[in-house]
This record gives sequence, C-alpha cells and structure tokens, in this order.
Amino acid sequence: MTPPLLSRDEAVDFLRERLHIYDDVTHVSLDLLERIIVAFHQNLPFQSLTNMAVPPQDRHVPSSEQVKQDMLLGLGGLCTSQNYFVYELLHALGFNTSLAAGIVREAPDINHALVIVRDLVLNGDVYLADVGTGYPTFHAVPLDFSQESPVYHDSFQTYKYVRLDTSTGGGSSVTRYARMIARRVDKVIAPVVDDTDEMVWTQFYQFTLDNIDYTELAQRANKTVYENMSSRLNLLILVCGWPNPHGRAVVIENKTLYQEDDTGQLNRMQIATNDELEELILKYYPAFDKDTVHKAVSIWSTLPPCVDLKFS
Repeated sequence: MTPPLLSRDEAVDFLRERLHIYDDVTHVSLDLLERIIVAFHQNLPFQSLTNMAVPPQDRHVPSSEQVKQDMLLGLGGLCTSQNYFVYELLHALGFNTSLAAGIVREAPDINHALVIVRDLVLNGDVYLADVGTGYPTFHAVPLDFSQESPVYHDSFQTYKYVRLDTSTGGGSSVTRYARMIARRVDKVIAPVVDDTDEMVWTQFYQFTLDNIDYTELAQRANKTVYENMSSRLNLLILVCGWPNPHGRAVVIENKTLYQEDDTGQLNRMQIATNDELEELILKYYPAFDKDTVHKAVSIWSTLPPCVDLKFS
C-alpha cells in the first residue's frame, strides 16, 4: 500500500501557508471543501510552464514527491499534478476521496485527473472536485442528478455536467459523465448568463467514477500528454489562475495576456516580445524563478506554433 503523500499536520500547514485558510479544519464539510477549491484556483496556477522548461525528449509526469514539492512552492502544474495533490490533501484532512481519470476532447486515452469526494453531506453522496483544467470550477459538484447538473457561472465560464450513459457488465454498472461548456456564438470569452445570449454547448471532457492510482495515471498520461509532441500542452505556454485579490482570472497563453474584468469577460492584450512575456509571467506569478521562465520561453520559441489554443 502506497503511504500517504501528506501527514495531517502537513495538510493543515498547507492550508494556512499556501491557501491562507486559517479556520478550524477539524471537521470535514462542504463549506471547507469549496473554500479549498476556490483558494487553490487563486493561489496555484494551472500551467504548462514547468513542463515546457524541460527538453521535449525528457518530459514525463512528475513523481509524487515532485508534485508535493511543486505545490508547496506554489508553482501549480497540469491536472495530473494539481488534482492528484488535492486528492492527497483532502484525504489527509479526513475527507473520503478517490482519484478518477477522464478524457479531454478526442484524446485516445486518459489525459485528465479528477477528485471524487464521497459521504460529504450524507452517507452515499458523491461530489466532484476539479482544480486542474485552466477553467474555473469553484464548486464541489454533486453528481446525484438524473440527467444534468445545475448550470454554474464561475468567473469567465458557464458550464454544467451531464450523464452520458451507463454500461453494465460483470455484475456492475459504470456511468460516464461529461463537463459541458457554454460557448458564445460571438466568441467573446465571458459567462453566458442571459438566456437571450446565443450559445452552443460543447463537451470538454468525459469521465467515470472508477478509481485509479497515481502510478497507472502517470503511465497512461505520459503517453497521451507528456511524450506526445502533438499535445497542445507540449506546444504552448499556458499559465492560468486567479491571483488577484478580486479573484479575477489572469491568463497568459503564448504571447497573449487575458485579464478578466468585473463582468467576467476576458480582455486580451498581445505581448510583443519574449522579454515582455517573461516579465508578465513573473509579474503575475512570482512563485516561478527567472531561470525556469527563461528556459521555458526559449524552448517554446523553437517549437512549431500550436494552432489548437485553449483560449482562442
């Protein structure tokens, strides 16, 4: 049996020192879970920068100890790091958690990690926690709906979860769920909060509740993400978080800076030079060191352009 990544004392210290949650955390609760989710979005970015700073031939899913170190330093990471760490963090605090996996878009195998929390409010209930998409998911989403969840409006995005289907075999049934994103027809990146706004729903990822351990997750994600040079996360610089006191998004995607305004819209600014790109990354995300940022930008500059951008 793999030993836990964090002791309870380490978990409590992380809440206080990195997430700035100082309240009593003796009892697990939905309120505590959602405060952890929001604080994680605000203090640890979803980012491909540390991966980009590694030569392509040497890239791999970080070890569990490297994940721990990155999170303690406030660096964040990709979903396999962020959601794995949150799974371990919640477990150390007494939550009933498991790690699950999903498929983003049309990937041939799993390329996303998620956290499942059970018995949170009532015995038998099931919640989803996801801090690792680069998109806002500020709620713990209950998965007890029959067809669709409520529609959520967080930051710049409107989204919901749906049941896709249930398959039965070997005496058990497996239900597939999906995250659906509302995209405005006018292509403005902003929440769809008015029924009169023209929009379409598109599937972002799908998943089941099946448990997966980090070793298997790492092996499979290595093939679909880290060793796959056609994966956009190997081709673009992406740093996405909510680092300001107002909880508004700041996204750097290659040479575009997106900043969320008070309506939830992401306003864009083009970045002229690599030097300016490095300066902006360090301005909004000072946990990174200059050498890592410079190395990532230098390697990125040699790669073919990524046409499948996340925020275009």
